[in-house]
Amino acid sequence: MDRSTTKRNLRELLSNPAYGVIALTGSWGSGKTHLWRELAEEDRLAHSYYSLFGAKDAAQIKKGLALSRIDLDDDQGAQIQSVWKRVAPYMSKALDGLSESNGLVGAVSTAVGELIGESVVSRLVGGIAVLDDIERADAKLSISAIMGVIDSLRRAGCKVVVILSASDLSTEAHGKWKEFYEKTIDIELTLQTDSADAFHAIRSLVTDRWVVHVRKAWLDSKCTNIRIAQRVARVVETIFKDAQLHDGLAGTLIADAVWLTVAQFHGFDKEFDAADVLRVARSFILDTESDPRAKEIRSRLPISLSYYQDFQDSVVTFLKTGNIDRTTWRTQFESMDSAYRSGNILGRLTSWISQAHWDPVKSDAEFRQEAQELLQHAYLLKLQDAQGFMSGLREIGSGDLVEEFVQVWLAGVEKHQLAYPMDLVYGSLDGIDPRMMDLTRTIHSKLAVPPSLEEALRRILSSGGWSSEHEKAINDAAEGDWRLFLQTGSNGDHLRLVRKLIESNYAPVSTGIAIAKHTCQEIAHREPDSRLGRLLRERSILPRENKAAMTMPPQGDTPKT
Repeated sequence: MDRSTTKRNLRELLSNPAYGVIALTGSWGSGKTHLWRELAEEDRLAHSYYSLFGAKDAAQIKKGLALSRIDLDDDQGAQIQSVWKRVAPYMSKALDGLSESNGLVGAVSTAVGELIGESVVSRLVGGIAVLDDIERADAKLSISAIMGVIDSLRRAGCKVVVILSASDLSTEAHGKWKEFYEKTIDIELTLQTDSADAFHAIRSLVTDRWVVHVRKAWLDSKCTNIRIAQRVARVVETIFKDAQLHDGLAGTLIADAVWLTVAQFHGFDKEFDAADVLRVARSFILDTESDPRAKEIRSRLPISLSYYQDFQDSVVTFLKTGNIDRTTWRTQFESMDSAYRSGNILGRLTSWISQAHWDPVKSDAEFRQEAQELLQHAYLLKLQDAQGFMSGLREIGSGDLVEEFVQVWLAGVEKHQLAYPMDLVYGSLDGIDPRMMDLTRTIHSKLAVPPSLEEALRRILSSGGWSSEHEKAINDAAEGDWRLFLQTGSNGDHLRLVRKLIESNYAPVSTGIAIAKHTCQEIAHREPDSRLGRLLRERSILPRENKAAMTMPPQGDTPKT
């Protein structure tokens, strides 16, 4: 049953005299104790409560129940026990005669000593006694002894609520639990918490500012464990305590923190922690033969982590060590927030360009107002997008804003030293203001290291993604550059690249092709006995029509015409 149904049924059973012993069961972390405390507070139920975690004997259980009614723990009770030690036996006998408790009050009085006064007894007998964490009792305390205490409480007129995770009992204890169950337990309520229930239970622990993000990430994780939900709330509050983040970025980072916390405390699988999740999430190809767990982890994870890996690493460090490194988090937040806001603005800028040219509904006045808001961020646009923005301004009849756009772009690009590419991705750069082109070239000359001849050839001939800088590197290579290039390659890779270039006939690098071809012909013709000359002839570096040229006589002889 879900939380609301379970609570409603428990409330009704507590008021029904036919049910003396009620078992509230559910998996670890489902929120059984939390539900009881909620109900007790809502209905103002007077009750005794004792957790059996570590309890070693029945007397300790009785003592704990009595102490809980007057808000004392074992240590506090022990401090004053000696005061009443001499009168306890007489009090026990007198109270037993008055209460018809069949010896229960006497037993409790003997265990508690000074704590058993008439007012305490009257509140205990006939009230509600709650025994929690049955499965966590010391191994020396048998289920038989626990059931004996429960039966004694029932006979003394108590309504008993037993809270436990039966599946976590030891094999022996589980057998005994089943054996005594029918004789002792009147009814069992099984709590089955879902993700929404678990989050509702810890909602008050999350700052209002982050609650939407935490709830979404928690529900996406599909975790139902309230104890893990409490840990999630504490982690988020600790890491994001004073964070000033764009809401969109906050949602992404909080999701990372939530999912890693769930993983760390085995909310996805009892064998996987946060480090395992990170390792698998960052593995592009899983080697399932050497690491079969990797495939298993990936198949079970209902999440997709962000690309903010440094932040994720800092979260895992905190989860493992407890070290609160606010300096690192603050630095990461500032860097990520700045980049995120820039990216968000860039999206608005590029969207404006498209809409200004194609949107049939929005008015020119609306476009102008938005353009004026975006102008301060003009420098975020690379050259061709800047060209598109200026074209859009003219399209909506706001050509008077073009000069302001150019000035803002120049100031921002120079300030931030942005080395924008000058290659033609689409369209023409004819509409770009010459001042923008000049500044881009100046920055490139200072910041951009020109690509090597090898890099340029590999980009253009194989991997792709080249720019005008790569074409320029090929076209600017002199004969000496090509000779050195041919001589320095290993395993013939440079020879193969030159052959591929000459065969390509790629027009934008025709100058480079001509010089490379000429260099090969010169070496083959002038240095026929050199190792390089022989390779040029034997490996068909030149096209077929040039093979005759490679068999020309050595320098000094006059070729026949």
